[in-house]
Amino acid sequence: MILRERFRIKEKLGQGGIGEIYLAEDLHERELVVVKVLKEDNSQDEQVRAWLEKHFFDEARALRLIDHPGVPKLIDVGKVDDGRYFFAMEFIEGSTLRSQIAPNSGLIGGFERVANVMRQLGQILTVAHEKGIYHRDLKPENIMLQKPKSFLDDKERVRVIDFGIATVKDSPNEETKTTQLPAGTILYMAPEQILNKPSVASDVYAMGVIAYELVTGRPPFVPEAKMLAMVELYEMQRGGVTVLPKQLRRSLPEGAQELILQALSFDPAARPKSAKEFGEAFADSLLQVESSVVSLENRLESSIETLKMEGRKDKSTLATLRHQQETKVSLSIATKVMAVASVVLLSALMIVLMNKKDDSIKGTSQPKEVTLRYWGLLQQYRNRKPAGEPIKLTGGIAGETYFNSGDGLKFFATASSAGYLYIVNESENANRQTVYTILFPSLYSKSSEIFANEEVATSECIFDENLGTERVWILWSDKRIDVLETAYRKWGNMTDGGEVKDAAYAGQIRSLLDNLSKDKPRVEFDAESDSVKVISNKSVIGHLLKLKHKG
Repeated sequence: MILRERFRIKEKLGQGGIGEIYLAEDLHERELVVVKVLKEDNSQDEQVRAWLEKHFFDEARALRLIDHPGVPKLIDVGKVDDGRYFFAMEFIEGSTLRSQIAPNSGLIGGFERVANVMRQLGQILTVAHEKGIYHRDLKPENIMLQKPKSFLDDKERVRVIDFGIATVKDSPNEETKTTQLPAGTILYMAPEQILNKPSVASDVYAMGVIAYELVTGRPPFVPEAKMLAMVELYEMQRGGVTVLPKQLRRSLPEGAQELILQALSFDPAARPKSAKEFGEAFADSLLQVESSVVSLENRLESSIETLKMEGRKDKSTLATLRHQQETKVSLSIATKVMAVASVVLLSALMIVLMNKKDDSIKGTSQPKEVTLRYWGLLQQYRNRKPAGEPIKLTGGIAGETYFNSGDGLKFFATASSAGYLYIVNESENANRQTVYTILFPSLYSKSSEIFANEEVATSECIFDENLGTERVWILWSDKRIDVLETAYRKWGNMTDGGEVKDAAYAGQIRSLLDNLSKDKPRVEFDAESDSVKVISNKSVIGHLLKLKHKG
C-alpha cells in the first residue's frame, strides 16, 4: 500500500491505544519513515472518537511545534483509503535507553555518559515545555540513543519519542478524562499525574526517576500490589525515597543525590524549576572534580605504581586504592580534611605492605580459587526496531546460544576477585578469515580492571548477516594481558568498533586463546542467580561461549 503516492508501507510495527504504527519507505527522499494511522473505532461512541482524534492530532501537532533535533520530525499528514487519518514522521535509528541500563548497576559507561544523556534530555524537554507541550510518558523506553556522527564527535545524541499522550496546552479540550498508559509506565508517574493533574513538573519528576535508575540500575519506588498499584505508589511517593541513591552507588556525588531527591519531591513546587535546569545541574554535579580530589588521585596512583614496582601487590588493598581513586565527588570542607587523613593512613598502610613477608608472594600458599560469572541479554530486532522484551541468556553448561541477523546482545560479568576482564569475539568474515573483536573493554567501559563482585557489561553488539558460529571468549586475569590492552587502545573506538585490524596482533590473540583452551575450568550453572559460573585457581581463566547463527 502506498499513501499519498509517497509512503510505501513495508510492515506493521505495533499498535497502541490511539493508532497503528507502520514502517514505511519515503519514495521522495528514499529513506525509512514511521507512519501512524488513527485507530479504527467500532464503538460508535462520539466521545470515544473525539478522544482518539484529539490525542492523535496532539501528537502530530507536538512534533510540528517542537521542531528540535532531539524529537522526530513530522513529515506529512493525510488520509488513508478508508478515510482514517495518518501522519508520517522521521524514523529514529538507535538503541533505547532501557537497553543500556544494567540491573543493579545503572547506565553502562558510568557517570560521564549519564551526564551527557541527562543534559540533552533536559534541553529537549525544556524546548517542548516552552511550546506548551509536556510529554507525560517519559521513560527509558521512549528515549533513543544514537551513535556519534563521526569519530571527532564522541557524544551520543539523545532523541525523545512517543508523544502519543502528550498534552498540548492550547489545543481544544486539553483536559482529558483519563490517562491511559502502557504497563510499567506507572513507575515514572508523578503524584499529581496519578491524580490526573499532569504539568511540566511531572516531566521533571520522571527525569528524577530516570536519573535514579541511571546511577543505581533500579527505580526509586516499586509498588508490589497489582490491583492497587497506583494507590500504593502514591503513598510511597508521599513518604519519600527510603533507599538513597548513594546507598546503592557509593561513588555518587552528594550534590547529584540531592538533585535527584529534589526532582522526586512530592510537592511539584519543590522540584527544579525546569527540565533544563535539572539536567544541567545534575550533569555538572556528576562531572565536577575539585583540585583537592585530583591531588588525592595523583598521590594514590603514585602509591599504586610504587607497590607494583616493588612486586608486593596486595590485590584487596589495590582494589581499595583504585576505588578511592575513581570516586570523583565534590568534597565539603569536612570531607577534604578526611581525604588528607586518608592519604596519611594509606601511606602508613603501604609501608607495612612493602615490609611484610607475604608467603603468597613466595609461592608457598595454595593458589586462590576464583569464580567468574556471566550472563547475556538478547534483544531481538525486526527492521531495526525492538521486537518484544529482552531475553536473559546464560548459554547453559554447553555454552551454546542461537541468534538471528540483526539481534543485539549484551554480556554481563562479575568475578569473585579483583583483576582484569576481557571479552573477545572470534568470527569469520565473508572471505573466511578469522576476525577478533574486543567487546570488553568497550567504548563506554574503557578500563579492563574490575573490582571483586563488581558487575560490568559490554555495549550492545549487533549480529551481521554472516552465517556461522561466533565464538565469544570471556577471560579473567590477575594481571593485565598486554596484547589485549594494546589491541583495545588501537581499535577500541567508534570507527573500528574494537575489531583488530592487524594480522600480527590477531596471531598473538590466537596463540593466547589456544593456550587457554588447554586448561578447562570448572563450569556450573547457578540457578539462584540465573548465570554461568566458571571456576578455576589459575591466574588466567578462559571460557568459550558459542553463538550459532540461525539465519
